[in-house]
Amino acid sequence: RFMRATKFDANKMLERLKGYEEAWNEAKANNFYPDVEKAIGCPLSVFLQMYPNIYYGNAKNGCPVSYFKAGKLDSEGLLCLMKVADTARYFWHAFIYVFTVYIARSHAKDPNFVRCEFISVIDLKGLSSSTLNSEAMDTMKLMASIADCFPETLHLMIVLNTPSWFSISWTIIRRFIDPRTAKKIEIYSHSSSRGQERLAELIDRSAVPS
Repeated sequence: RFMRATKFDANKMLERLKGYEEAWNEAKANNFYPDVEKAIGCPLSVFLQMYPNIYYGNAKNGCPVSYFKAGKLDSEGLLCLMKVADTARYFWHAFIYVFTVYIARSHAKDPNFVRCEFISVIDLKGLSSSTLNSEAMDTMKLMASIADCFPETLHLMIVLNTPSWFSISWTIIRRFIDPRTAKKIEIYSHSSSRGQERLAELIDRSAVPS
């Protein structure tokens, strides 16, 4: 997966691994935080009210699906619970423990399932420019840096209910995303029914959380 992520450039792959060594070693020293509530210092249900992100069920192709209601992100509430850097413990736990459980379930249902990838559904309903403050951006950047330690695990990302102003932001953001990754991201505005139709193509309605 690392080789694909660096277009099979071994030197770039080694540089990338070196860049994550410190963060990886710190998380490994804590066994990647198996007890997530102890690690973040609060009930998981409270954390998820501030950072609504969960794995729930599987897509039609067997891939686990994560859902993130980015428009409901409450960075101020999150900072009342912990420092931004401490949220890393939740993300390590999610990749090492939660993601792997869903991969195992997929394989149990279908022994021919060999993907180690997930589908990400991001809902921007309610997102305002004020929501994207520096703390929110720092939290999401931290999440992205940890996700980079698990390259080529994203199968597809669906972004729903994008506000009208997001298209301008996306044009800028896209420049900083690897073209291989950018091709896996699909954007749908809140005024289009195509987003829900696309969701139904990928995931059975009964497997989508309310």
